[in-house]
Amino acid sequence: MITNVVIRNFKRFESVVIPLGDTIVFAGPNNAGKTTAIQALTAWRLALAKWLEKRGDDQKSKAKQRTGVAITRPDMTAVRLRDVKLLWNRCSVLAEGNRPRLIEILVEGLTGGNKWKFGMELQYQGPEMFYCRPMRLSENSEERMKVPPEARTITIAHLPPLAGLQTSEERVDDRVLQSRISEGRAGDILRNLLLNVAEGQAKDWDQLKNQMSSLFQVELRRPEYVTTGEIISEYYNGLPNQNGRNTHPRLDIANAGSGFHQVLLLLAFLYAKPGSVLLFDEPDAHLEIIRQRDVYTLLRKVAQDREAQLIVASHSEVILDETPHENIIAFLGEQPKPLALSQQKSQLKKSLSQISSADYLLAEQRGGILYVEDYTDVEILREWAYRLDHPARKFLESPFVAYIGNVPSRARDHFNGLRSAYPKLRGVMLIDNTDTSLQEGVLKELMWKRREIENYLMVPNAILRFCERELKRFHGLIVDENATDLFVESGLEDVEAILKKKLLPEVFDRPLEDTPFLLNMKMSEDILEPFFKELYEHFREYNMMPKNKLYRLAAVMNKEEIHPEVIEKLDAIMTLTSE
Repeated sequence: MITNVVIRNFKRFESVVIPLGDTIVFAGPNNAGKTTAIQALTAWRLALAKWLEKRGDDQKSKAKQRTGVAITRPDMTAVRLRDVKLLWNRCSVLAEGNRPRLIEILVEGLTGGNKWKFGMELQYQGPEMFYCRPMRLSENSEERMKVPPEARTITIAHLPPLAGLQTSEERVDDRVLQSRISEGRAGDILRNLLLNVAEGQAKDWDQLKNQMSSLFQVELRRPEYVTTGEIISEYYNGLPNQNGRNTHPRLDIANAGSGFHQVLLLLAFLYAKPGSVLLFDEPDAHLEIIRQRDVYTLLRKVAQDREAQLIVASHSEVILDETPHENIIAFLGEQPKPLALSQQKSQLKKSLSQISSADYLLAEQRGGILYVEDYTDVEILREWAYRLDHPARKFLESPFVAYIGNVPSRARDHFNGLRSAYPKLRGVMLIDNTDTSLQEGVLKELMWKRREIENYLMVPNAILRFCERELKRFHGLIVDENATDLFVESGLEDVEAILKKKLLPEVFDRPLEDTPFLLNMKMSEDILEPFFKELYEHFREYNMMPKNKLYRLAAVMNKEEIHPEVIEKLDAIMTLTSE
C-alpha cells in the first residue's frame, strides 16, 4: 500500500506532500490538482517500469545510474501533451545556472509490515522526450536510490472515465498487459482482464457476474478466446427467466454504456489484479446519482476483500458522504490536506457544487430515508441485518441515508424539506445516547440505550473470534474455523489477556446485560480503538481496525450475541423499505 507521495515541480505542484491510505478520496473544485496528483503517481510507475525494463537489476554502475532512460511523449498516455515541457511546473525546465530543473516523485509505502520508499526524477530533453532515473539519496550525494523489492511488484493502474471500447481485442501476454496498465491504457485490455478472471477462481467470476447483474440488470457471458486470436466478450441485455433461459439480445460489451464500461473495468481489475493500487478519476462521471452510492459501496468492499488500494478523485457529494473525513484529502489552497474534523467535510461540500436535487430524486425513488451519525453506523447495521437475516437488510443493502453527526435538528430540517415535495416520505433517525430530547412525529426519532452503537459490538467472544482469524492471517495460515496451530493458540491467549485487562469481568460474563460500564463508556475510543491499535502494532501490521472498520466485528457475531435492542432498531428501519 502507498502511504505517502511527495511531488516536486510536476504540473501545478511546486512541492506537495500527500498522505494516503487504503481508500482515499481527492476532493476539491475544478483545476485544484486532484487529477495532477493521480497523473504524478502514474508517471512514477511508468518511469519505474521503463527503468526496470532497460536497467533491470544492474544497479552497480554509477555511470549507468546517471544515464537516464528515455520516455517519449506518446508513452505518457495518461497525460495528453503537445510538448513534454507541459509536465513541468510553470513549464520551467531550467533552474539557476542553467542546471536542469528536475521533476521528483517520491513514493512511500507499507508492504507486509515493511516500510519502503523510492523516488524517480524526470529531466527534460526536448519537446518529444525526457529522461528518467532514480532519485539521489540526498541533495549532495551522487549515489542513487535502489529499487526496493516492494516497489518492483506494485501494480498501479490509472482508470480514467471511459467513452467506449475497441471493437475487437487480441489476447496479450502478462508483460504487454502490465505495460499497457503502466501507460494508463487499461481500457484497451478490458477483455483480457475479464478473460483472466474467468480462467482464474470460479468464485471470482461468479461474484463479478452477479454484481454486474445486480447493478445493470444484464447477464455477462464467460469470455471466449477464439482461433482468430481475439477475445469474445458478450452480455445478454437482460436477466434470465424463471427457467434460467436468457431470451434477451446477445451483445458485445462495446455496445454497453459508459457507466457500464467504467464499473466493469474497475471490477475486472480488482478481481484480475488483487493487491493493486487503482487511481480512479471521476468514477461518478457517467453514473446517475442513484447508482453512485451503490457502485462506490461495492467497489470499496471488493477492494478491501482483494487487498487493493483505491485512490479516487471526485466531486460527488454521495462519495464524500460515504467516506470518513480522515480519508478525504481536500485540494484547497497550496497544500492538499486530510480533513482533521468531521465538521470540515460539510465545509468542503459547501465549497463544491451543490446537488440538492439528488435528495429529492432519491426521496421519490426510495420512499424512505435513514438518518444516522455517519457511514460507519450503516455498515454496522448492515452486517447485523445480514447475520440475523433480518428484513431490514433489503433497505440497508442500498440505503437512502443522510449523515447528521447526532444533531437531530439537521435530520428534522432535512426531512421536513423533503416531505414538502413528497408527503408520503417515511423517515427514521437513529442517534447515539446524548442529552438531546427526542420528538414525536412522522420522523421516527430513536436513540440507543447505550452510549453509542459501537457499545453493542463489545462481545468478547466475537472479538476473540475475529482476532483468531487475524492471527492466522499474520502467520500465513488458511482461515479455517477448524484449523488449529499452537502458535495461534498461544497468541490468542495473549490477546485474551490484553482484552481482560481493559474490560470488567462482568463484560466477559454478561455482554448482553446493560451494566453501567457498557451503558456509559464510549467503547470505540476508550476500548476498541486502543485495543486493536496495540494488536496490529504488536504484529507490525497496518492497523486494519480503526473506528471506521469496526463493522467487521458485527460481521463475525453469532445471532445469540446480538443485543435484542439491535433487533428493535432494525424493525424500525424495516419500515423504510418501499412496498
